[in-house]
Amino acid sequence: MRYLSLTAAPVAVAVALGVAVLLHLSSGGSPALASHSCPNTGSPFGPFEIETYEAADYRDVYARTFELAAFNQLFPEHGGFATSNLETGDRAAGSGQVVEPYIPPVLLKSMGFLESGWAQASYVPLVDYGEVGPVLSSHDCGYGIMQITSGMQNISGVPNLDQAMIGSHFGFNIARGAAILAGKWNLSPEVRPIVGARDPAVIEDWYYALWGYNGFAFSNHPLNPAYQPTRVEFSCGAADDGFGHDRTQYPYQELVLGCAQRPPLRVGEQLWEPQEVHLPDLADPAFADPLKIENWIPCSYSLDCAAMDIPTPNTNHEDPTVLALTREEVLGEPVIGLSSAGVSIELPPDATSSGLAFDVLNSGSGLLGFQVLTDAPWLKAAAPVGVALGGDLGGDVGTVQLTVNTAGLAPGPYTGAATVNSLYPAGTPHTFVVDLVVVEGAPTPTATPPPAPIAVSWADGNSSGTVDLSDALA
Repeated sequence: MRYLSLTAAPVAVAVALGVAVLLHLSSGGSPALASHSCPNTGSPFGPFEIETYEAADYRDVYARTFELAAFNQLFPEHGGFATSNLETGDRAAGSGQVVEPYIPPVLLKSMGFLESGWAQASYVPLVDYGEVGPVLSSHDCGYGIMQITSGMQNISGVPNLDQAMIGSHFGFNIARGAAILAGKWNLSPEVRPIVGARDPAVIEDWYYALWGYNGFAFSNHPLNPAYQPTRVEFSCGAADDGFGHDRTQYPYQELVLGCAQRPPLRVGEQLWEPQEVHLPDLADPAFADPLKIENWIPCSYSLDCAAMDIPTPNTNHEDPTVLALTREEVLGEPVIGLSSAGVSIELPPDATSSGLAFDVLNSGSGLLGFQVLTDAPWLKAAAPVGVALGGDLGGDVGTVQLTVNTAGLAPGPYTGAATVNSLYPAGTPHTFVVDLVVVEGAPTPTATPPPAPIAVSWADGNSSGTVDLSDALA
């Protein structure tokens, strides 16, 4: 049974557009949904319709995926999903000193829980663990486990390949969240303040990057009068642990760091080991003075941020996590193929046939997320994004439903194609060809599939898989 219990407060959306409320989940209850406001975040076509998969062993799989992302070991070969090198040093160092990509894994785990409750798929309708269903999407078009909104604008009705992977595959979703956070880190010192010596290994030094991830807005300012000045620290743990649990009473960075220290419980077990962290002491002038609102205003509006620099509250807090598994061990090694190379069909003018379909297969292991694009105006895919599961996950195929509409077509032959793309595995796109003949007075639409294609092996420098013989000989 899918676990629904989160703390009784809003889930924050992971974008630098300010604080947006995603949904409310009461402990043991159901989420209260809001009508979407996607046009406000650049999506005039509303939310994408994307199928995804909720990991059966979510506790282990998602934890290991967060750790891979923290070490930039998910998809470093794909620029949009790779964590950049991180700038380091005091303000005088500028952008001249960099270190290898690294984010303390506990921060990503905490953020993922606050954003979604570690859920890639929808709560309403409920997609259970180990099942396929709609992606979790917020009222302002944030998607998946990290509630990615940046770069997810729906301006055409069809997601591009990056958007398809973010929505369909939890690994790409987490990787993009890590890349966004790293980008917020690298805004310092030019346009954001810094903490201490900007050491990525020190958890407290991520304070301003975390603030920026959710929006460097006054709603996340620790001295905002909306928050109690003497508030106890936040907790994602048990309601009776003596700490605060109302998310509306804390800025985002305090939520993340508090959750890192006091992890959520699932079936009586914590999702990760508690990580000691020290917040800036707002009663100490070393922190309170730089954080004054009169320093935040020029930083926020004029990018003059030096006055907000603060020392590191404690330089000894580092995440002890050691990367123990490879990407392939956690995500599997999917191998893409199609159930058929194509179909031939005859239709009269001004007719529609919606009975065409083919399956996307995963003869390897793990999760395969894919995008479907058609190249003819008379050929449409019912859903532009889907998933196919390897045998270790049950072997579910991704069925692609196609519609052919001959309205406005003159009698004669036409050829269209549905192209299936994925970033994992990478490689040659797979194509399903539709040969259409528009015939005056043609009988009731009939489809004659060709013989099953012969699968052949292919390989390149990045991946391996199977393609249809017709593709291999093209």
